[in-house]
Amino acid sequence: MPAPKAPSTTKPIPVPIFAVTWHTSPSILPAHIYACSGGGGGGATGVDNFIEIVLTTPTIGEAKMKIDTGEQIGVALDMFTLPSSGSGGGGKGGAETVLLAVGINDSVTFYRILVEKGEKDIDFELEGDSTNLNSNSNNNSSGSGSSSGFDVKMVGTFDLGKGFLTYSVTFDPLGGRVAVGGENGVVCICGIQMGTEQNPDLLVVEKIMELNGHIKCVCQLTYHPTNPNILLSSAKDGTCRLWDLSIAQNGSGGDPCLDTMQCKIYDPNDVVKKKPIPKKILNPAPGQCIVKGCMFADLQGQFVYTVQSGRRGDSFLSVWRITRVPVKEPDGANGADANQQQEQQQEQQPKPPKTRLAFQEHNRIKVANYPVSAVSLSGDYSTIALGDTDGTVILLNAETFKKIKHWECVHDLPVTAIASRPLPVALAGEDKTGVAVDAITSSADSKMCFLTKQRKSTLKPVRKRGKKSGSSSGGLSLTFVIFVLWIIWAIKISYDVCRSDFVGLDSFEEFQNVMLECVVHTVWWAPQDRPGIAFVPT
Repeated sequence: MPAPKAPSTTKPIPVPIFAVTWHTSPSILPAHIYACSGGGGGGATGVDNFIEIVLTTPTIGEAKMKIDTGEQIGVALDMFTLPSSGSGGGGKGGAETVLLAVGINDSVTFYRILVEKGEKDIDFELEGDSTNLNSNSNNNSSGSGSSSGFDVKMVGTFDLGKGFLTYSVTFDPLGGRVAVGGENGVVCICGIQMGTEQNPDLLVVEKIMELNGHIKCVCQLTYHPTNPNILLSSAKDGTCRLWDLSIAQNGSGGDPCLDTMQCKIYDPNDVVKKKPIPKKILNPAPGQCIVKGCMFADLQGQFVYTVQSGRRGDSFLSVWRITRVPVKEPDGANGADANQQQEQQQEQQPKPPKTRLAFQEHNRIKVANYPVSAVSLSGDYSTIALGDTDGTVILLNAETFKKIKHWECVHDLPVTAIASRPLPVALAGEDKTGVAVDAITSSADSKMCFLTKQRKSTLKPVRKRGKKSGSSSGGLSLTFVIFVLWIIWAIKISYDVCRSDFVGLDSFEEFQNVMLECVVHTVWWAPQDRPGIAFVPT
């Protein structure tokens, strides 16, 4: 396996990693947090199931916390920054509160992370119910002495029922609800409220609804960027569903599933060229087509991306356009006769026809030669990060779908999780490295990769001119000293040999003659016509 070229880096992890999330928000910038979860060590190392939270701020640098999860492994992660004002937001002393949701077995565990901005030493705190979490933490921090605080606390665990087997989790854009997808195909929507000013550590979690429709494991959940009632879910049954949570919540009895996308795993150009397509590819059975990712493509929520593949072979990215289609109302819905309906139409103004959201596939392209096992969209909707079962990571331009960069077989095993850059702004720590990381990836090969599109660091390399210039100046100084000593020695020898010839001189011409005959031709060097050696031996 080739290691990624610098400035991309790798980080060894003692156990396999199954989930990664990377988060920041305008209220905590330039600080940012990434978390990973994994475990399952062998007999030699024991079961080392943990969650690692890494906070980076301009003042403390990088601070880490490792939380032991006992016999259970976290397989899904997501984070959200709570609002600073009002109940349920903020923390002690104006600190920002970040909630971390961890899917563990049949439950979701919540952690409160306080990012404090005060002149104090780094403080780690971990509390929780030992029946759900072993509160063994290994704290490691680095940075300057007086800096921001880092406080992590488990604030609750919510049981979703036996056999749920949490596989995906995500917060809504307002942070008031969390959606959880299970391996049983059920999507559970839970309402959350993070405490009050009197008791900020009180987390209230309640189940609001269940969404049924998928018949296989729910791979990914994504809320509409601005509408917390619209939810996307993709699953291993080959479909992606669009849900309207307001329909399920108001108890009207309507179907909350607005539309279902039947994702395809063949190139549409093959149909145009009339190439033969195997039946299991053209019409795959449930479980033969896996929709690993679903994402809204823009802030308006007008387009949706899905990434799907078979259990083997190529992976495809589909672009779906969300449109509105009219809803047909049954005739005689109110049980009134024709005359009554005519009177009502005359009295009331005409109402616009009812519509619902629906999908239309806009484009489908091949993105990988192997099944995609992890998908993530950057916070600015510009880059799609893909990891496949061959261990390759690909960055795609979300507008043109062209490869920006790829790292072939950067992992020895399939990519288990990937997290794209949360916001397109400078983050803490990047001024020291000169590297802006674009994606964090993990695998069961016990390492994480921090990948960047940059070819080299933006920091100028430190040149060792100081030592070279110092040594050269030292050499020049020594040469000058030797030259001066040689001049002094030559003057002394000339004085000792020729001092008697300078006695009694009456004119400058006599002085010049003595200098030429004695000093130059006798002491320094002999003329060409004098027999013997040219220089006086010393």
